[in-house]
Amino acid sequence: MHPFLAARGPAFQRGYKQSTINNVDIYPMMCHILGLTPQPHNGTFSNTKCLLADQWCINLPEAIGIVIGALMILTTFTCVIIISKNRVTPPRPFARLQLQYDDDDPLIG
Repeated sequence: MHPFLAARGPAFQRGYKQSTINNVDIYPMMCHILGLTPQPHNGTFSNTKCLLADQWCINLPEAIGIVIGALMILTTFTCVIIISKNRVTPPRPFARLQLQYDDDDPLIG
């Protein structure tokens, strides 16, 4: 038997889908929505709290990916800035030649 839960209302997130939910986890979620103190049970509220609109839930692999991506972008920008500041500009190919000695002597005479 494969139970499913379809929930709609102000307490639930819109368009959220969770792959698996155990039946024993629905009881603490419903007690939370109704503001009741649950009696001893085998369910876990943390398994279903992502379904609720007032609960903040984080997906760990997604969060790690965002942090690593942000660090990669920050590192790339830092390297580009450091390389552009330390870059030596090559001399212009058609720059005027600077002479070391005085070349004003006439060729004849």
